[in-house]
This record gives sequence, structure tokens and C-alpha cells, in this order.
Amino acid sequence: MRHRADGARAPGAAAADAPADAAPSTSGAAAGPRSKEPWTYKYARARGPSPCDPSDAFCMQLEALFQSVLAYPYAPPRVHRHLEALRPAGIDAVTERVERAAAHFGAEIALTFFRRAPELLLLPPDELLARAREATRSVGISDHDLPLMLHKNPGLLLLESAELRARYEALPRVLHFTPQQAQALVLKYPLVLSRRTPALHFMAGQLRHLASARSQWQAEVDAISPSLMAFFLRDFGDQVRRLEYLASTGEAPGIYLREVMKPSNRLFAARHRGFRSWAAAVQQRRRQQAALAQQAAARAGGGSGGAGGPEGGAAGAWGEAGAAAEGGGDEQRRQRRKCN
Repeated sequence: MRHRADGARAPGAAAADAPADAAPSTSGAAAGPRSKEPWTYKYARARGPSPCDPSDAFCMQLEALFQSVLAYPYAPPRVHRHLEALRPAGIDAVTERVERAAAHFGAEIALTFFRRAPELLLLPPDELLARAREATRSVGISDHDLPLMLHKNPGLLLLESAELRARYEALPRVLHFTPQQAQALVLKYPLVLSRRTPALHFMAGQLRHLASARSQWQAEVDAISPSLMAFFLRDFGDQVRRLEYLASTGEAPGIYLREVMKPSNRLFAARHRGFRSWAAAVQQRRRQQAALAQQAAARAGGGSGGAGGPEGGAAGAWGEAGAAAEGGGDEQRRQRRKCN
């Protein structure tokens, strides 16, 4: 099985369109490290900005590897932060892993793997490819769909095969989906498999709990599509707060769930003028409650100050149902930026 992504650059050409938010510090090192040792690595390093110390031969060699095989101009920041974990393997082993991944999946997809999940560089190439094959079997998708799924969520290759299979097989039960709907959800939003099953069960329970406020929403949840479920799971914190607001205020009684979930935060707030002030007041109240609970726990001699969360039970009254979702929207937005 050999996958090549469209638009992959030829090896050896450094990419000129590296993301601005990950620009390295500019050492301006020339080809090879600035040391008395001769450059003996198989790939030459191009001159340019670099996060590597010029005296760090391993880092400079890793950068030359990414330039030559994956057409990336420098060692990606996340990879650079894993240097100490990679050093014991040696540059030859890391080179083989990158070369095998690029040959199998294509340079563009292999680059996505290592930029987003640099822990994959710690896996021997045979194990990495075996996990990719197991992911295909576990999810029941075609070889053609595998690169796209892993492009959206390369972290799936960090899961043990048994854990990945267990999470996938639990989706129909947890989300009340058919097996076909569960597979469609995974292809649409592979990050669903990065959620532990109890956490996913909690999220689905929150949706049903909030939908019970209106009979129309209940009917929609009973027939929810994989695409709309992906919107809810991806921006869980934001979606919970929107539903809480509408349920607690009674605003927009005829609104459909797709009209609640699909707009951006800015567009939703523009359509519902009271939402921002309501959300700020709820957030402040929750922070006060958390502080009081923490103080009470401290007086009692320790223990957890909070309750609920992804492992907890159903939510309370309207306006408080998303306490476990506080801050979750930020993480989901970061995931959206990674995967879109």
C-alpha cells in the first residue's frame, strides 16, 4: 500500500510557506554544524533560520532530514521539543523512520504526522505501518480513506490497537448510532476516537439532557446526523453554552439544532444579543462556586473541590449544565485549527 498526497514537494527543496506562528529563532547557520567535526550525514542542510544550536549536530542533522525528505525548512517546534527523547535512538534510526513513512504515506502526510504527533518518531517504522494497517481494519475503512483520516488525527497511531478498536466499537452504543453512522462520524471527525469512552458518554448525555428542554430538539437529537454530531463534539464547550442559554432564557423557541451548532461564535452572538453577557455572568458564578468548593475542601483537610466532569453524571438546572465544559471550547478550537 503506497499513498502519495497531491501537491507534495520534491525532496531536497525547503518549503517556503512554513506557518508564521511556528517560525524558529534565526541562527542563520550554514550547511552543516559550526563545529570542527566534518559533516558526514547523508543529507545536506540548507542555510536558513533554525531553532537548533549550531553546535548540536543531532539537531542539525534532524533538520537536514526534514528539509531533504519532507521538504520542510527547519526542525518543527514540536519535534525540536522532543530532541532529548529522540537522541538515544540516534540519527540513523530516526532517518529510517522518516524515510519509510514518507515512502509509504507520501511526504506531505508524513510531515503532518511528525509535526502534530512527534511521539510517532519514537516508533520503529514497522510498528508505525502495522498500526496504520490495524487502524484500517479497526475502523473498517478503505486504504484510500486512511491517509485523510490520519491527516486529521495522526494521534490515532499512538493508541494501542485494542484501545482504538474498543473506542470505535463503543461509538454506536454511546451515541445511539448505527455502525454506518459511526464510521461516517470517524471519517468526518477522527478526533472523536481521541476521546475516552466515558468522556464521550458524558458529552452525548449532555446533548440529550439539554435537548430535553424542547420537544423539537429531542426529535432532532434522536435523528441527528454524523455531520451535526461532529459539530457538537468538536466545539463541545461552546455548543453546551449556546444550548444552555436558549433553554434557560426561552429565546428563539423555533430554532433548529443546526442553527444553534453551525454558526461561528461571532455570528451566534450577533444573532442572540444577550448571549455574551449571560455567558460572562455564568462563567463568573462558576468560578465563585469552584473557589468556595476549594476552600471547603481545604478546611476539610484536602480532597477534590469540584464535582462532575466527563466522568460524572447528569447536569443540574438550566444555566449550569455545562459546568464540566468550562474551557473545553478553547481546546476544541485548537483541534479545529489543526484539522481544518
